[in-house]
Order: sequence, then structure tokens, then C-alpha cells
Amino acid sequence: MLSLYISEIFIYFFSFVAVYLYKRGLVAPTSEYYYYLLFYLISAASTSLFTQKFKVKSFSGFADATKSYFISFFLMLGLLAFLANFFQIGDISRTTLILSLLFALIIELIWLRLRLRKEIKASKSLKIILSTQSFFIEIILFIAALFYLIFNRFHGLDFFLNNAYLIFGFFGTWFAAVSITHHFQPIELSRGFWKSSWGHIKSYVIWLALTGFMIFIVRLDETVRVNFFQSVFLYSGLSFSFLIYFYIKRTPADTDEVNLKFLKATTYQEFDNFTMPEESGKILLENNGFSSPQFDEKLKNVYLKKDIGLYYFIANNIELNSIDIMKSMVIRSSDLYNVEVFPDESLDFFLNLHQMNDMRRLNLYFIEVNKKLVNNGVFIGRFEPIRFRYKRIVESYPFYLGHFFYFFDFIWKRAFPKLPFLKNIYFELTKGKNRAFSLAEGLGRLYYCGFEVTNFAAMNNYLWFIAKKVKEPSKDKNPSYGPLFKMRRLGKNGKMIFVYKMRTMHPYAEYLQKLVFEKFNLQEGGKFSNDFRITSWGRFLRKLWLDEFPMFINFFRGELKLVGVRPLSQHYLSLYSAELREKRLRHKPGLIPPFYKDMPKTLEEIMASEMRYLIAYEKNPFLTDINYLFSALFNIFIKRARSA
Repeated sequence: MLSLYISEIFIYFFSFVAVYLYKRGLVAPTSEYYYYLLFYLISAASTSLFTQKFKVKSFSGFADATKSYFISFFLMLGLLAFLANFFQIGDISRTTLILSLLFALIIELIWLRLRLRKEIKASKSLKIILSTQSFFIEIILFIAALFYLIFNRFHGLDFFLNNAYLIFGFFGTWFAAVSITHHFQPIELSRGFWKSSWGHIKSYVIWLALTGFMIFIVRLDETVRVNFFQSVFLYSGLSFSFLIYFYIKRTPADTDEVNLKFLKATTYQEFDNFTMPEESGKILLENNGFSSPQFDEKLKNVYLKKDIGLYYFIANNIELNSIDIMKSMVIRSSDLYNVEVFPDESLDFFLNLHQMNDMRRLNLYFIEVNKKLVNNGVFIGRFEPIRFRYKRIVESYPFYLGHFFYFFDFIWKRAFPKLPFLKNIYFELTKGKNRAFSLAEGLGRLYYCGFEVTNFAAMNNYLWFIAKKVKEPSKDKNPSYGPLFKMRRLGKNGKMIFVYKMRTMHPYAEYLQKLVFEKFNLQEGGKFSNDFRITSWGRFLRKLWLDEFPMFINFFRGELKLVGVRPLSQHYLSLYSAELREKRLRHKPGLIPPFYKDMPKTLEEIMASEMRYLIAYEKNPFLTDINYLFSALFNIFIKRARSA
């Protein structure tokens, strides 16, 4: 792509030099033409970026492929005229300007034809659908702009009757702009607002450019120029306001009402546990031979008729015939009341089609669903992880505007909800709607609230999860959330201690240890491989050990010593042998583990390293810690050793 832009700059430079030599017969241009050449190249680069004419597309023919090149040509005409007027470069030959642009356009089209001779795809011609409503509204808005132009206090009808070509030029430039951008097409809600409105925005810019070029050609005085530009801006503002209004009006209301629901539970009894049959890998509800094909049929043909992909995702993971339709529920709602109305342990299947990002008290919602489900009951839902959110925002805006808007979205929707005091402002203003959180946080909250995720899949820019109730919600009141958090670790004699650390993982990531271990296992050094719980800034903090500085709080409190085995979680310690677990719990954990002396690669090697350290420590504590300390410091600072 960069090579194409460089080539284009060369083409425009060559066209300018060629036309200038033809017209003037000089090699060195005058000072005015030096300025003009600079504006000429800047305009070429800017309009190319704006029209994205080098972007790879599917074309129905060469004429379709050249469309963006002609739009860029007209924009460049207007931009050059505007710059010449603004910087008062009045000695530029109009013939030189037009001929140089036309010459560059001809070269570009020849070059395009050569580049795309094998790439232009044969496809059906684009069918242009016109909206009668849009057409008449835009005509009325144009007439309003025309009246403003004619009856402005600086001019009047007599002035424009004596210069009728100005009215024809005003109409001609507008008609050209709206025609080449298909301005009168109906709004496509499925494409999103910015993608639907991009054609309108381009028409406003093109009209402004063509108007500027017309003013440059006829050399109008300053007051008339201002009047023309004011009329274009008036039309553009009114037109865009109507576009926003009709888009909002046609967008389906996103309410908290229950749109879809299975028959209410009328009988409540305890079912047996779900099992995972080896032959199918599906969740099966063993209910004394109970079979309900009606549930499968209703789910496919009624409730998920318009989202058949979601149906197959569910059907591939759950034996739907084993679920009683009378004990199942499907809703599209973020209102907690729609869950609270059901008695506890009355449902074995709960599907919410509303995105979880809109729930202000998400944990409370998950806990309420947990209470309504029977043991091993199924909970299915969706949320938008931050990676999907980033992609959606970046692709919704042209050029780098998406990254610009995502930066502010990150600050407002991710940083504010996690910081003291600021989170109160955020929730007061937004009521928790459309909050941003990561994949690890979304899944971690489910585990925190007593669920186990059996599968998840990405569909339509959302992550759908299938979880089952396996226990009561956690009683831990301090899950990781802010920048500094406390990890639950086992200390001396099995006492639970809270180890301080800078958060390098997404919130609630500590509840996903089992899931990450089962999916990715361990890599060299004993860390989880492909650990999606770690943030991008977390990897940087870990590389410099900045994340472990707060552990000195535990050191000064006497819960950790300088050298010793790592403080481990209950789950990670369960992976160790019984002998090593028992020996570990007899001693205080440390800040610098024996890992940095032996540099083991596998879990077995890590256990052997820790066993050697503990045996040596029990024989001679002081000399053992001194030996391990200097060996570890040598490996860290000289050999640049890292844990993972």
C-alpha cells in the first residue's frame, strides 16, 4: 500500500513538471508555482487517503474500479482551488491546474488497468435503489440552501439574475456530488450508522470541493465566496441531522422487556446431574428417561428461527431432548426482575439473548440466575469482549478515526469503572449500559458466581458461552479489580494469606485457573501457556518484575521471607505430589523462589527443584538461603533469566 502512495506522488509530480514545461518552457518554476507544487502533492496524498482508492475491492468492471479515482480527481480540484484562495496565490494558471490534474488522472487510469487486468472480477452490476423520501427531503433542503444563498443580506435576487450561471453552477455541483455518491439510497441499518452515512459525508465534502473549484474558476469576490460556503454548510448540517433522525427512528428499540420466553415453570423438582457422554460430548440431563423433542423443535423453529447459527452451537453442545420445556426460559432482557420472578431451583435451562455488557450489577445478575437453576442447570448468554469491541469501533470509522474514538472509549468504558470515585460518576451517568470488559473478566465472573463454562464461540461480533451451575457463588468479597489486588495464597501451616501484587491480569482472572489449565496446560517454567488472562501492559510489568514490588508489604508483615518457595493458590498446589505439598506447608513462602537457581522447565522439574531446596533448608536454613539468593541474583542479572 505504501508503494502505491509513493508511486502516486511521483505520477503527480511528473504530470506537474510535464505540463509546466509545455506551458511555460521553463525548468525552474516561479515562487508561486513552488507553493502550488507543495499544495498539489499534499492534495494528492490527502484525497487518496480520503477516497481509499488503493484499497483492494471486488469490482464489476473497469468503470466500477475507476469510480474512486474520479471522486479523488474532483476533490483535488476543489481542494487546490480552496488552498489557492486561502493563501492568496492568484497567479496560478487555470489551464495549468486542470491540465496537470487531467494528465495525472490519465496516467493513473492506465496504471490501474495494467494492475487490475487479472484482478477485476466478473460480478453482477450494482443495483441502485433510490429512496423517494430521501430524494424529496434533500430537494427541499437544497432549495432552502439556495434561498439562503440568494436572499442573504449581502446580495439579492437581482445579483443572481444578472449572474444566472452561478445558480446553475450551484445546482450542478450539488447534483454531481449527490449522484456519484448514491446519496438517495435508503439507510441500511445492518451496516451500522457510520458505514451507512459515509456516502452522505462524502457527498458533502465533494460538493464543498466542487463549489470551491467553481469559485476559483470564476474568481468571485470574498463576500460572495463566504455566502456560497455558508449555503453548503447549511445544507450539509440539515441533511446530516435528518439522517441521524431517520436512523434512530428506524433502529429497533433496545428495551428490557421480555420478548421471548418459554412456558413458565409450573412444576419444580430436583433433577439428576448432567453428565458428559463420551460418544457425543454433549451435556445430557439424565431425568429418568425423560425426552422432550418439543423443546428442540421450539428452540429451532420459533425462538432462534432468525439466528440458526446460535441454535446449532447450542444443539452441538447440549442434548436438547433431555430438557423439559416446562422448566426452560428464553428472554432478551437486562432487567433483573425478569429472573427474580421465578422460584429458586425451578429452571434447568436459561438463555438470555441480551448482551451482558448492559448489566450494571453483572455479578448480582449471575448470582440470581444461579439461584433459579437446578444443580448442573444450563445458562447461555453473550457479551462483547474488548477485542471484538476494538474491531467494531475501528471498522466503523474511516482511516484512523476509529483508533482515536477507541482511545476515549477505553478511558470512559474500561478505566473509569475500575477507579475509585470515578466509577461512581461513570455508573451514575451510564447506568452501566454498554460497559467494556475482557474475555477473561466475562468468563471469570461466571466462575466467581458458581458456574463452569463448558464451551464458548464467537458469532456476530459477540462471544456466546454455555455454562452450567456447579456450586454456590463464591463468598470472596475481594476479587481482583483495581490496579493493586490481593491474591489468595497458602502460607505457612496452610494458613490463607493475601499476597499483594500489581494486577497484570484482567479482573476475575484468578477464577479461571482450572479452565486455562485444562485448555492450554503448562509451558516451560511452570506458567500457563497461551494465557489470555494477561493484559498487554501486564506482560511489560512482568518482564521488569514491577508487578511483584507490592509483595514487600507481605515481607514486612512477616508472611513471606526473602528466599523460599512461591506462594501458590489452592488449585495450583493440588497439581503437586502429596509429599511435596505437606513439606511446603511446613515452611513460609518467599519472594525469590528456587526456580531462579535451577531454572527448571517442566512441572516435574519445578517440584524436584523445590524439594531439593526444602530438604537443604531444613538441614541448614541460613546457608541454604544465602546460596540460593546469590545464585538467583546471578541468573537474573547476568544470565537475564525470566520465569516466563
